[in-house]
Amino acid sequence: MKQRRINADSVNSFLLGFENMFEDVFNKGYPANNYPPHNIYKLSKDDPYSDMVIEIALAGMRKEDISITLTDHDTLKVEYDKEDTPHTDFSFIHKGIANRKFTLEWRVNKDLEVEEAEFRDGILKIKIANHAGQNKHTQKINIK
Repeated sequence: MKQRRINADSVNSFLLGFENMFEDVFNKGYPANNYPPHNIYKLSKDDPYSDMVIEIALAGMRKEDISITLTDHDTLKVEYDKEDTPHTDFSFIHKGIANRKFTLEWRVNKDLEVEEAEFRDGILKIKIANHAGQNKHTQKINIK
């Protein structure tokens, strides 16, 4: 029987830690939520149980307006629920920086846990550690 290895290419943008089980299903072209732009990567190419990082580009947003929650249903949710304020004293010639509500969700394997979250220079980084065990309660993640 051929053994499969987990690698950074097989990390899915919806399911973290379920790479082998769902690799075939999600390679069939399901649409992805691309706002805001984000990256997901493993910290080691060679270690199949490597910690992961989610980077989300959040230009013009404040960390106080961002919510990160790990639910008891093994879902990691990142939300921004603030409307873009209209400007009455000027009008845009070009408005390329989006500042709108969003919710990003990932189904997280029970062996993964959010270790920390940091917001710096418009980038939110969420470090996910690969540990055995799970938290069975909703957990709000503080952003440094």
